[in-house]
Amino acid sequence: MLENIEASRRARESSNFSDHNEWPPNRGFDGDSSKFTLLPGSTIDRYGTEYGTFASPEGVPYRDRALKPGSDGRPYNVYEVVKPITVDAGDIKGWFGYEGGGTQYELPDKIINLVRDGSLKRR
Repeated sequence: MLENIEASRRARESSNFSDHNEWPPNRGFDGDSSKFTLLPGSTIDRYGTEYGTFASPEGVPYRDRALKPGSDGRPYNVYEVVKPITVDAGDIKGWFGYEGGGTQYELPDKIINLVRDGSLKRR
């Protein structure tokens, strides 16, 4: 059993999980975010429930999103933008042992509400 505990400790430390147990500062942006308008026909995706407000352009690699470990087992959905949506956009800060560097969007409302009001459509 002590061998398993030691292996777990080494894995945590090598992945930098012990330093980053919470979401990163600055809402996960690496530097400043800027206003950006998602145009109809563009697509975004998200790991996690539709009750969140963060997404990325469709196809951003998982490792570039710097999500909490295990997020790749959460629901994955793709959405088409139907109505223009102004978001905060920017680069993703490295965290949870991932380098980050992808693009993230912070939407003005929960995904589920944007689907309900017709701004987004599930694909």
